[in-house]
Amino acid sequence: MRRRTAPSLGACILLLSAVCRVVDGVSNSAHLGPTLASSLDDDAFLGFLGEVGECADSPVPNLVFTGGKNKTETRLPSLTVEGVWRSSMNHSLDDITLCTNTGIERSYMLEGQCTSWGGPVVAILYLSLELFDTNNALHIEQARAQAADLHARMEEAGGCALDLVLVGDAVPANESWAYPYNSLRNQAIARARTRLVLLLDVDFLVSTGARERLLARDAWVWALDATYARRQAIVLPAFQTTLNLSLAEGTAVAHDSAAGGKEEGRRPEEQGRGGLGAGSKAYMKAEMAAGRITRFAPFFLKGHNATDYNRWFRSSTPYPITYQRGYEPFILVSRLHVPWFDERFRGYGWDKISHMHAMVATGFQLVADPSIYVVHRPHIPSAGYNHTFTGPAYTKSHRATAAMEKLSVIGMELIQDVKAGVYPEHGVTALAACRPLERWFGAERRGPAEGPGAAPPSAGKRETPSRLAFMRGRLQNPVVAWW
Repeated sequence: MRRRTAPSLGACILLLSAVCRVVDGVSNSAHLGPTLASSLDDDAFLGFLGEVGECADSPVPNLVFTGGKNKTETRLPSLTVEGVWRSSMNHSLDDITLCTNTGIERSYMLEGQCTSWGGPVVAILYLSLELFDTNNALHIEQARAQAADLHARMEEAGGCALDLVLVGDAVPANESWAYPYNSLRNQAIARARTRLVLLLDVDFLVSTGARERLLARDAWVWALDATYARRQAIVLPAFQTTLNLSLAEGTAVAHDSAAGGKEEGRRPEEQGRGGLGAGSKAYMKAEMAAGRITRFAPFFLKGHNATDYNRWFRSSTPYPITYQRGYEPFILVSRLHVPWFDERFRGYGWDKISHMHAMVATGFQLVADPSIYVVHRPHIPSAGYNHTFTGPAYTKSHRATAAMEKLSVIGMELIQDVKAGVYPEHGVTALAACRPLERWFGAERRGPAEGPGAAPPSAGKRETPSRLAFMRGRLQNPVVAWW
C-alpha cells in the first residue's frame, strides 16, 4: 500500500475563504505555534501519546459517576483489553487517524471503511459478555481468533494501517443491548498517534481521495490552523442511502457514492451513472435527485441540519457552521484537544449529541469541509436501536421507552452541568487518569484532581468567574487542555 506523508509546510495562516500561499523551508511544527513547537518535539509528542495509549489498557474499573441536580448515579463501563494487534505499516505523526469501533457482528464493515480511508485506523472491537457466564473464557478465545484473522486479512490486503484492539465487558443479561459507544470511542482516541483524528462510526465509508486531499499541502496547513490555533472541529457532511432500496442495493449505492461513481477497471465513459470521478459532489447531487441518496438521518433533522447541505453543494471553500442543540456531526479534530466522550451513554441516543454540546460550550467552533464527505452503509438495526425504539410503549403510542427516558435524564443533566460550569473538564470517563501532563508540561500546568466528577480547582485561584470560563481558558492555553 502506498503511504502518503504530509510535506514540509509554509509558515502561513490559511483563512477560511482564502488560498494559502506556501513559504518553503518551514517545518510542520512551526504551524502549531507554542501549542507544540515550544513544548514537545515529535519524539516527545509520540512518547506522550504512547503513554496515554498504554494507560488505556488498564482503565479504572467499576466507577460510578454522580452528577446533575438529581444526583443520578451511573456505573461506567468496565472494559477489559483482551488483545491488541498493531499494523506493521508505518505512518507519519502528520497523518490522520480514523478512530472507530464495532461489535463482533459488524466487524465485516471495518474492511470496507479501512479501504475507503487508506491510512491509519484505530478500531476497538467489542465483545459483550454475560456476567457470571462460565463460558466467557471460551467466548474470549473465539473472539481473539476472529480478531487475529480479521487483522491478518487486512494487513495482507494493505488497505489501511489498522491497529485493532479487542475489549470485553461483562454485563447482566438484561443489559446486553447497551452497547458502550462512548467508552469505545475514548479507547480509540487514546490509541491514536497522529496530530489529527477523524471520529467516525464503522458503518460509514469515506469519500474516495479524502485522506489524500486532506494531506495535500494547502489543505494540511488549513487543517492544522483550524484545529490547533482556532480550536475548530472540521465537519464532514454525512449521507445515507434511501429506505426504498433493499439492503443489497443500498450497500452497492453506498460504495458507489463514496467513490463518486468511479469504478475501478472501467473506462471513464463506462463508469457509474456518468463516471464523474472519485469523491464527486456532482455525482452525489445526481444520486440525490435520482432518489438513491439523501442527507443522513432524515428522521432526526436536528442531528445534521446545521451542516446546511444546500450550502455545502454550492461551496468550494470551507464555511462556518452555527451550532444547534442536537447536532451530532462526524468530525476531524485535534488529537490533543478533543475531550473524552461521556461514558454514561450506552445503547442508542445522546452519545454524540452530548459530546458536541460540551465541545461547543467550552469554546470549540465548527467549520464544514467543502470537498469530502461520508456515506452510511445500510445494515440490520442494532440491539440498542431495537431496545430503544421498539415495544408497545413506542410502536403503539410513540411514548418514550424506559431506555429513552434514562438517557434523556442524563443528557439534560449534562446540559445543566455544562451551563453551570460544573461539568468535569475531562468528561465522564474511566480513562480520566490517562493524562500524564506533569511529566511533559511541568507542575505549573497540572490539571484538576483526576477521576470522574473530581472537584474542580478553586475558581479564585485561577481568577476565573466560573467553571465554564476556566474551561474556555484552558482551551485557549497554548498547551494541552484535555489530555
